[in-house]
Amino acid sequence: MRRGSQILIAYGRGGLGCFDISADEGGQPVTAMEYVPAQSPEFLGSLHESLHGIYLVEAFGDILMLLRYKEIDEGQDDFIPIFEGGVRYQTFYIEVNKLNVDTKIWEETKDIGDVALFVGNNCSMAVRASATPNCRRNCIYFNDDASKCWDASRDGVLLVGGHDMGIFRIEDEEIEPHVGEDIHSLFCPPVWFMPKF
Repeated sequence: MRRGSQILIAYGRGGLGCFDISADEGGQPVTAMEYVPAQSPEFLGSLHESLHGIYLVEAFGDILMLLRYKEIDEGQDDFIPIFEGGVRYQTFYIEVNKLNVDTKIWEETKDIGDVALFVGNNCSMAVRASATPNCRRNCIYFNDDASKCWDASRDGVLLVGGHDMGIFRIEDEEIEPHVGEDIHSLFCPPVWFMPKF
C-alpha cells in the first residue's frame, strides 16, 4: 500500500513494514523499516487455520488491515452451488482492524463509517459510499482472488475458482452475493477497477 512517499507491507501476525521511496530520488538505497511490530499469536485468534488473505487499505487517513477467512465447502449450498466433481471454498468472515498510530496496535472495528472497501487479487481500495453509486457504507466488496485454484486440483479433487465473490456487511457479519453464477471465466480471476469520469 502506498502512503505518500512510503510503501507499507503487511507481514507475519499483523506486522507492518515500511519502505521510504523518496530516498531513492537522491541516489540513496531504499531500506526497509519496521513500522508496526508483529502482534502476539492471539492477534489471529482461533480462526488462524482458515486465514486466506491479508489486505492493507488506506481509507481516508485510516490504515486498515483486513483478515479474510475461508472454508472448504464440500456440500450443496444455497449461496454457492458446487460444480459436479469439484470442491468450492468460500469466504465466511472478514475481520477489519484499524491501526492506532499512537500505540501502533491494531484495533478491531465494526464500523468504518461512510466507506465501502474493495479487496481482491489486483488491488484494494476505499471509496466514499455516499459519493459512489450503488455502493453500501460499512461493507466490503470482495472478489475471488485464489488464482492458484484456477484450473487446479488438490489430492485429485478439482478446485473451482472464480466463484467466491460477495458483499460482507461488517456490522452484522453477513455475506450476500453481488454477481450471478453466470460470470465464471477460466481465462482469469476477476479484478476491480474504478473508472474516473
